[in-house]
Amino acid sequence: MIEAAAAPLDQTLLALADPTRRAILRRLGEGERRVTELAAPFPMSLNAVSKHIRMLERAGLVARRRQGREHLLSINPAGLDEAADWITAQRAMWTGTLQRLDALLTAEDAQPEETPMTAKPTVPLIVVHRFTASAERVFDAWFDPERARKFLFATPTGRIVRCEIDARVGGAFVITDQRDGQDIEHVGRFLEIDRPRRLSFTFSVPAYDADADPEATPVIIDIRPLDDGGCELTLTHHVWAEYLDQSRGGWALILEGLEAKAL
Repeated sequence: MIEAAAAPLDQTLLALADPTRRAILRRLGEGERRVTELAAPFPMSLNAVSKHIRMLERAGLVARRRQGREHLLSINPAGLDEAADWITAQRAMWTGTLQRLDALLTAEDAQPEETPMTAKPTVPLIVVHRFTASAERVFDAWFDPERARKFLFATPTGRIVRCEIDARVGGAFVITDQRDGQDIEHVGRFLEIDRPRRLSFTFSVPAYDADADPEATPVIIDIRPLDDGGCELTLTHHVWAEYLDQSRGGWALILEGLEAKAL
């Protein structure tokens, strides 16, 4: 039953799918024509044009009448009614669907979006500290687990329970400070190692900034040897503005710990 109902529409759409048949209908829209007259403009045989005409007739789009020995063809507008109704229904359905989609997108655009941490602008934090120890000794302390655990991310009330450092470009470090029974991991990856003048690494604390991209807040350490045998260390950390004061105090404490405990 479904196939029988769909067949006339299928024939109409199939007939309209060919550009030659559409051109025939346009010519017939200008008025009734003989078969030979209708076929004249087309670069094909009369037999080929006749096949197109027969398909249009089967679809009910073209009517034929005989006048003596001549066959006269005319367009049958009623044959287009079913196709026109179907196209109108499809247009209405899709117009309604697209209008609902537009309304949904407009409503979503009106909702305020939370700014992800990775999209927040950062500001450079710079901390400078002078050491009496040589540039080489200060530099190496960042890569020696035994010395690093004495100052790096250590807190007065905490205890470093894990300190693993893979001292190579691309290598990772994990330093865990146990505070009030909670393990706080500090993790990162080395981006640059140029002994004894520069090192840089990514840095994050997953417990506090799980959604952050550590690549967005790198730490850069430049060490300049001094004439008296000591050195000057400049630490630059790109941080989110709301963490500026907290980070400044934390890094100052780390560098003081480096000088007092690890050299």
